[in-house]
Amino acid sequence: CACAPAPTQLLATGLFPSAPIRPTLAVDVRVLEFAMKLFVRIAPNNTAWTSTLESFLDGLGFTLEHEVCLV
Repeated sequence: CACAPAPTQLLATGLFPSAPIRPTLAVDVRVLEFAMKLFVRIAPNNTAWTSTLESFLDGLGFTLEHEVCLV
């Protein structure tokens, strides 16, 4: 078959294959980017989660218009 291998096809669509040969699972590259940003910002409090989520969504073109203060 002249088709590209499954991992190559998955990468072309923005999915990261679980294995280089016959992958059975793929993860959206944006989710991997989110995890990377989370681990860069991880701290022993909840600020890491909200900061990472805001940064991740901003990178996708979304913006949060309102902030809620729970204090």
